[in-house]
Parts: sequence; C-alpha cells; structure tokens
Amino acid sequence: MDKKIKISFFTLVLLIVSAVDSNRNLPSAAIFGSPLIFFFIFSAFFFLFPVSLVSAELGASSSRQGGVYFWVKKAFGNKAGLFAIWLQWVEAVSWFPTVLTFLAGTGAFLIDSKLMYNKT
Repeated sequence: MDKKIKISFFTLVLLIVSAVDSNRNLPSAAIFGSPLIFFFIFSAFFFLFPVSLVSAELGASSSRQGGVYFWVKKAFGNKAGLFAIWLQWVEAVSWFPTVLTFLAGTGAFLIDSKLMYNKT
C-alpha cells in the first residue's frame, strides 16, 4: 500500500524551467529579441539540466521523504539545514505575492483594461 510516487526527469525539468522562466519575464525578453534564445539554451544546459539531475539523484537516493532541509542537514548539519530552508522560505514569501499581483493585474486587464488602474 505504501507505493512510492516518483517524478519523471522530464517533469522535473519542466518544473524548474517554469519556475525560472515564466510569463512575467516575457516583456523584458521581447526587448532583447532572438539573441536571447542563446542565453535560454545556455542557462538550460549549464544550470537547469545539472540542477534537475542533482535533485533527481538526491530524491532517489534518500530512503525516506525529505527535501532541501533533509539533504542539507544530512550533508552539513542542523544549522546549515535550517539556514537552507529559511532561505527557501524567504524566497517563497517574496516570490508568491509578486506572482499573484502580476496575475491579478493581468486578469483585471483581460476583463476590462480600466480595472488594471483601479487601486481598490
């Protein structure tokens, strides 16, 4: 009954790509144009691909459920694990309101463009 659910490599890569490069970056990416494709491929090859391999390996090698805290604590101790998860929490606290504000503004603009400038 205790079946382990595993995430596929392709799904992990897509999750990381969607977290790093989302539609909030499209306006600034449009300014640079097609040369930006090189940088997307470069970052995917030298950052996203290795990070997904490391995450997959750490997730598959641990005998129990865990995540960043468990991996860092196992390698560097309790204080480093706490610091790593605290940094992840700070990133999430600043990232989620930004994305939700962007989505609310975009949704308001799609409904009626005048709503986007309404402060209430």
